[in-house]
Amino acid sequence: MKQFAFIHLHDEAVAERAIQKLNRNLLHCHRMVVEFSRSRPTHTVKTFVGNVSAACTSSELRVLFQEFGPVIECHIVKGAWG
Repeated sequence: MKQFAFIHLHDEAVAERAIQKLNRNLLHCHRMVVEFSRSRPTHTVKTFVGNVSAACTSSELRVLFQEFGPVIECHIVKGAWG
């Protein structure tokens, strides 16, 4: 996985709906993997989005997730894994 994102949402119900609707959806010809993050902070619900296209922006992901509720934070991480 070369690029992934973390989306911090307001609560667990919002995250659950987003995961159910967005997991395995295509975005820029890449099938996203959306799931709860393994390291979960207590003040937000952190979701992991894998297989994010290099063409995707954090603003674009924010818009996708805001359909389900408030997005507290959204950032894309470019990894060095192959």
